[in-house]
Amino acid sequence: MKEFWLCFVPLCVATDAVGTLPLLIGMTEDLSRAQVKRVIVQSVFVAMVVALLFLVGGRFALQYLGITVADFMIAGGALLFIMSVGNVIGVEKPEHKLDPESLGAVPLGVPLIAGPAVLTTTLLLLGQYGPVPRAGRAPRSSRSCPA
Repeated sequence: MKEFWLCFVPLCVATDAVGTLPLLIGMTEDLSRAQVKRVIVQSVFVAMVVALLFLVGGRFALQYLGITVADFMIAGGALLFIMSVGNVIGVEKPEHKLDPESLGAVPLGVPLIAGPAVLTTTLLLLGQYGPVPRAGRAPRSSRSCPA
């Protein structure tokens, strides 16, 4: 059970539900209760599928493109930093109407729920604990890089 919690907690932190909730509320304020429920189910399903696909093929895709996990972490952090600076200094974004049919997939499912942090954490946990954490098996050395 210890290995489960050692994998579950970092993924919970990486999804940042507390940070995504205000965005969800802001994006769905004009929708009916049934539409909001549909958006939430769609976003969780899309995020889960993307994370599982990345768990299975992410390492191979990054290797094929010549990207290391460290490169992926830096690029994701740089992207989030640029977006944050834009929000802080108040860069004006063009107003456009969000489509309630695809709102759950983009931007909520990907990249807000299953974004760079979740994908990187998934690869790191896969490299450390393997595809299925098992009791009694020690984590792999933290010096080994999964990519």
